[in-house]
Amino acid sequence: MIKVGFCGYNLMELDNFAVRRTGGSGDYLFLLLLTPFFIYSDNDRPTITTEPMACILFPPDKPHHYQAVQIFKNSFIHFVSSYDFISKYNIPLGTVFYPKKPELINQLLRNIVIETINKPIHHEQKIHCLTEQLFVDISRELYDTTVSMNNMSLYSQFTKIRMSLIGNCEADWNTESICRLAHMEKSQFYNCYTNFFKTTPKADVISARIEKAKNLLTNKELNINQVAEMCGFKNASHFTRYFKKRNNCTPSEYATNQLVNFVV
Repeated sequence: MIKVGFCGYNLMELDNFAVRRTGGSGDYLFLLLLTPFFIYSDNDRPTITTEPMACILFPPDKPHHYQAVQIFKNSFIHFVSSYDFISKYNIPLGTVFYPKKPELINQLLRNIVIETINKPIHHEQKIHCLTEQLFVDISRELYDTTVSMNNMSLYSQFTKIRMSLIGNCEADWNTESICRLAHMEKSQFYNCYTNFFKTTPKADVISARIEKAKNLLTNKELNINQVAEMCGFKNASHFTRYFKKRNNCTPSEYATNQLVNFVV
């Protein structure tokens, strides 16, 4: 469990205000520096001058010393963790980095502060989840090299297409209709899709149909032919072949096993 102590959102101090803790703060400190700051080394000499929207995570027992170049404005959380989240998310310590979407980072920090102040029911669990989300998002930005900044717009477009395919998996998708969604030729479309998602549109549609079928097979009002049709398969034998390949059992066997498990 991650527990947050002192925290702040878009907080301002006096111009040129400095924070210096020679022995650390006794807990982790995550900072989003909204204005330019000096980051000092152990010998109290400024080694880095940050641009706005820089982030840094200080460990509990190491010195940290930072000062506003002029206007002091930041968002932050002090926190402790009962598990090694550093290894889990590979977050660098004492290292300045710049998130691609700092406004989302700041929004998460805002939500953590709101939970900490208002303390609604289950606030500790919500704070833990928000902080985990914070580090998941940071880790993705630091280590997910699938999408470059130049491809973000195209990636967003393909994500919408993928959601459309999966969300309407029963539709009669074909190569032409799928490629038209992106206004691309087949080879260009498939190259982009496989580079972004490490799979093909057909594989995504089949997987979505099988998952939908598994849910429908628990409904005893439906027979195999109806489930196949509702999931976009041409016929029951076509459905059975794909289903058995992925689940090592036929749709009928799956439905029977689900009923037995429910009764037990």
